[in-house]
Amino acid sequence: MADVNNTLDFLPTSEYSVGKKSFKRFIIRSMRSFVLESIYRRELRDLNSFFSTSPFSKVRDISADLQTKALGRYFFRCTDTRGRFRAILDHYTLFSKYFDDDVFLAAHTQEILIAQTLYKDQKLALYLCRQDGFSREAEIRVKLTFNNVTIVQMGMSFVDRKRLGLGASGDALWIGIVKSSIPGEPGRESFRHFTKAFEGLRPKYLHVMFVQSLARALGISEIFAPSYCGQAVASSRRFKQRVHADYDGFWEECGGERINQYLYQIPCERPPRDLSEYKPNKRSQAKKRQELETGLRQAMCQMFESLKRPEAVL
Repeated sequence: MADVNNTLDFLPTSEYSVGKKSFKRFIIRSMRSFVLESIYRRELRDLNSFFSTSPFSKVRDISADLQTKALGRYFFRCTDTRGRFRAILDHYTLFSKYFDDDVFLAAHTQEILIAQTLYKDQKLALYLCRQDGFSREAEIRVKLTFNNVTIVQMGMSFVDRKRLGLGASGDALWIGIVKSSIPGEPGRESFRHFTKAFEGLRPKYLHVMFVQSLARALGISEIFAPSYCGQAVASSRRFKQRVHADYDGFWEECGGERINQYLYQIPCERPPRDLSEYKPNKRSQAKKRQELETGLRQAMCQMFESLKRPEAVL
């Protein structure tokens, strides 16, 4: 191997230290990739074979890391490397079980408008989209737009519950991550405007409603999500420095039940809170919000019903 010091002699003194460290990291990453690809060559071969067939090859063509990302941090912190390879195959196999090729390609290479509503001149819309930017956490993305501006996105996948260490196999839905699309104070300000415009409806909760509606339309009875510690990249040293969202608190607000340190189960159905439980001055807004939620759930369910394969095919 070439001497690192000699290789970097051309660098200015001020950049020498940084360049040397970067080069060493590159060498280490390259060696690690070589070793892992040697160990898991059968899994890589099987994945390549799977994505050589239609319609899956179209996804491979636009996803640079699709065939190797299982070698690193992906999906769920507690899933081993072979489990991560299987999780990728599970998603695409299950999605094709429930939807035909046209829907598959639209969801994984473009986007599908699932629901939208105009309320007091304020517009929201929910889309099922290709995974752009969420490839470590999931295989498809859901985005919420507020007056045509994307404010929150979610990564989700179809999963076999067995990949989560839950014993018997079974179809389930996975919420890999939900996060704001606008960083810092501007993002918080957009949330406040949205919540005010839609009678207290929270942007992130709409994504949970989305997955619940999908589960209902497909007859899937389980939804899971990682805790803060269970995030795909939670073992990264930079994760705690950069990610401060209270995922555990959010899942619990959505009625989620903590299964273990790393995993939550989210209810597929959540009945609306009785209006009598609200303070008198809050009941009118709560009623309007519940009507909005009900309308959106119905619209999403109807759309998923229209997109899915006929029952006889399943």
